[in-house]
Amino acid sequence: MGQYYHPTMMDEEGNINWIYTHDYHNGLKLMEHSYIGNSVMNAVFGQIKDHPLRIAWIGDYADEEQDDPYEHKLPRSEFMRVYDAVYGNEYSKHKIRPDPMVFDMTSTGWYLINHTQRVYLNLDVYTARNKWKDCWKNWETGDIEEFDLCLNPLSLLTACGNDRGCGDYHAGYPDYNKVGTWAFDKIELSQTQPVKYLEVMYSFIEHRKEENAA
Repeated sequence: MGQYYHPTMMDEEGNINWIYTHDYHNGLKLMEHSYIGNSVMNAVFGQIKDHPLRIAWIGDYADEEQDDPYEHKLPRSEFMRVYDAVYGNEYSKHKIRPDPMVFDMTSTGWYLINHTQRVYLNLDVYTARNKWKDCWKNWETGDIEEFDLCLNPLSLLTACGNDRGCGDYHAGYPDYNKVGTWAFDKIELSQTQPVKYLEVMYSFIEHRKEENAA
């Protein structure tokens, strides 16, 4: 079965808000909306631009305990409080629909900062390292048109419940073991490079290692 995800944001006061990807005409599965330039991703980016929030991409299978990284970050009762705010009877009270900011693969000078772990990701370097060529057929002209794609690291780093359903970032994909390691951390998008934080890098590419080797 396919697993659905809701991007979820929490502030210092414990308030919980989440975004419904269908509101942005995007699929609910993780690999249906986790791309740089996607409107869902840009809606979340707009919420954390110069405004750190705790982030978790909550999958609907995430309530099944499987010893994932995020399960060691907070008590089970607190996790279920967040999960119920997203999938429980009063989910509509927490749903928001913010406007997306403008961000795509031509955007430069941005950093994704994890204040909890005191690390940051230079998105210019990340995009240059992880983008790949894809193509589609223009049915009006018959031409094959090529374009760049790149996975947005935010949804993967904060995903809860990954690899429990189809449409996830599965085992065998690069840096699979890093998925979910930023979940529930305080994260900010900024054009100011943080001081005394460690720069990190990830390789998230939607191809299995054996496919890349081929």
